[in-house]
Amino acid sequence: MKRVRILIWMLGVLIWVSIFPAQGRDYRPDEIANPNIANRYEYVADPESRLSASTRREVNDRLQKLRDATSAEVAVAVVPSIGDYSIEDFSEKVFTRWGLGKKDNDNGVLLLISPDSRKVRIQTGYGTEGVLPDITCGQIIRETVIPNMRDDCLDCAVDEATAMISKIMTDPEYADELRSELSDNYTGLEEAPVSKEALMGFVYIAIAILWLYAGISYFLRRSKISKLKSTSQKATEWRSSLTTFGILSAFTLLTALPFYLLALYHYRKARYGDRKCDLCGGKMRLLKGNEALGSLTPSQQFEEKIGSVKYDVHKCEKCGNTEVTAFSVSGSKYTRCPHCGTRAYHFIGNRTLRQPTYHSEGEGISEYRCEYCGNQDNKGFRIPKKDMAAAMAAAAALGAATRRRGSGGFGGGFGGGFGGGFGGGRTGGGGASGGW
Repeated sequence: MKRVRILIWMLGVLIWVSIFPAQGRDYRPDEIANPNIANRYEYVADPESRLSASTRREVNDRLQKLRDATSAEVAVAVVPSIGDYSIEDFSEKVFTRWGLGKKDNDNGVLLLISPDSRKVRIQTGYGTEGVLPDITCGQIIRETVIPNMRDDCLDCAVDEATAMISKIMTDPEYADELRSELSDNYTGLEEAPVSKEALMGFVYIAIAILWLYAGISYFLRRSKISKLKSTSQKATEWRSSLTTFGILSAFTLLTALPFYLLALYHYRKARYGDRKCDLCGGKMRLLKGNEALGSLTPSQQFEEKIGSVKYDVHKCEKCGNTEVTAFSVSGSKYTRCPHCGTRAYHFIGNRTLRQPTYHSEGEGISEYRCEYCGNQDNKGFRIPKKDMAAAMAAAAALGAATRRRGSGGFGGGFGGGFGGGFGGGRTGGGGASGGW
């Protein structure tokens, strides 16, 4: 009797498994990876391998030929279960995330089948809504997907649905409507992917070249500056080189930093170190505060006040000779005034005198003023006529946007070699859904 109960229990388990097969886990749209990124000849996303290898090969070949013939980007996603998502929301998120279709005409299509959720959706891009209107998508689902899924033949459903989609989209009548003006985002040639070692080798070579350039630049500049007689000129020249060596240090991952530090050393030595008078050879002293300001002209004092120029004043302790060195402040809004020469001239703003129309140019002036001498300049400029074509195009785009449902997506990325990707098309929610 015990054996009979065990046999009945095992039979019940077998019947339960046959009637209610194990279901896959629920997926989110962002978990469905774009298959065309890693392999540009792959158009089927099947995370749990529900399709047979032969069906995948046949469908991939079919969709590749369709892309070659029409530039349209059609893909398939077999998602075991979509959980609480609606099939429409799930499909639109996958379509947008993958960027199916070219950017110029949005010629993408997504066939998404969720076997465990018992739902199917054909999602179309803006550019394929005319070729595959909602009524046609519904017919494809009713004739190819639902009957086969009721017979538990996922391979048949995917194979027949993509065959019908491909047949419709390769009709010569729709060739101009589907064809994109953009080139595909891969060359069509199978190239070896760039290895990490090759990439790092390129980086090392680039760093070595920049380091060599920094070294040569430093020694040439040192040779040139050493020939200058004036210590102030030397300080100015070394200061102007700091930006160059700083950039080279950054681009060489700090390997060229010693050249920047050497230039900084020479600059500080020339500016703040001991120096001799060019007239008598006596020791020069760096003046500070009011003592330094007293040796400057009124315009120089004004430049110091507004921060457009910094002045170093050295005075010979033996003969009283005074040497003034100017250092322009980088990033200052002030330039030299064409009237008085003081670095206190700056742009105030633009003022429109006459607005442009679709038939005539406008007119405006740019206003400048020197804060030291008060000189003001007005420089006239023309404002181009309004673009009638651009205005009409914007109005048409706005009208089209109000008729569309949903928003645009973003393009799928790609790299060189075997990788591919899609062109970044958009969907407006067109297509059809079904269940069984």
